[in-house]
Amino acid sequence: EFRNQKKMKRLIETSEIGIFISKAVQEKYRKLYSLKNSVQFYDGFAIDKYYVQHHQILQGNDIKILYVGKFQDSKGTFNLLEMFHKLIRCYKEKKFTLELVGNGAPDYIQKMNFYIKEKHLCDMVTISNFVKDVKKVACQKDILVMNSYNEGFGRVTVEGMLAGCLVLGRFCGGTKEILVHKENGLCFDNDASFMDQMKWIIKNQQSACKIAEQGKEWAKNNFDNRLIAQKFLNVLETIK
Repeated sequence: EFRNQKKMKRLIETSEIGIFISKAVQEKYRKLYSLKNSVQFYDGFAIDKYYVQHHQILQGNDIKILYVGKFQDSKGTFNLLEMFHKLIRCYKEKKFTLELVGNGAPDYIQKMNFYIKEKHLCDMVTISNFVKDVKKVACQKDILVMNSYNEGFGRVTVEGMLAGCLVLGRFCGGTKEILVHKENGLCFDNDASFMDQMKWIIKNQQSACKIAEQGKEWAKNNFDNRLIAQKFLNVLETIK
C-alpha cells in the first residue's frame, strides 16, 4: 500500500511508461489509474543460483511437500494444512510430509501449531523459519505448492521449478500465467481439485516427474535475468 495515495497517483499517471511484473498486476493498475503507456514482463532470475541439475523426485513411497512464503490466509497457508490433513486420511498407504517455510504473525503461527497438534500431524508437518536460499530447501522436496489466492507474480513458483520440484499451483493471479497444466506444472481451483491433482500424481509418478523436468527447463529458458534485462533496455530505448 502507498503511504501517500495522491502523490503516488500523480507519479504513476505522469510516468512515461509503467512496467509490470505480471498481467494480473498490470490489469489491476490499469483499472486504478490512467496510465500513459504500459508494458509487462516477468522478473528475472540469476539461473545458476536456483537451478538444480539433477533432482530426482517422487522416488519410493515418501512424498515430500514444500510451502514457501508468508503465513497468512491470503497465501492459503492454513488452507494447505487442511488439505494436507485430508490427503493423509485418503492415502494412508503413502507417507506424506509437509514443510512450511516462512514467517507470519505470532497468533497465526499459534493457530497453525494448534491445528497441527489437534489433528495429530506433528510427525508429518514442520514449520521452519524464513530462508533466503530456497534452493537449499527445495532440492530436498518433491512437490512445491503455491496456494496463494492472488499472487502478484510468484517468484517462489519459478524458484521451485528451477530447483526441479513439481509445482502444484492454485489457478489464479500471476500463478496461472506461469503454469501450463500438465506441461510445466499442475493447477488446481479448490480443495477438491487439489485432491484430484494429488491423486493423479500418485498414480502417474513417472509422468509427474517428466512435467517437473519440463518445468525446470521452461523456467530456465524464460526467466534468465539477462533476457529480462534486455527487455528492460528495449523499453528504455523507446522513451525520448
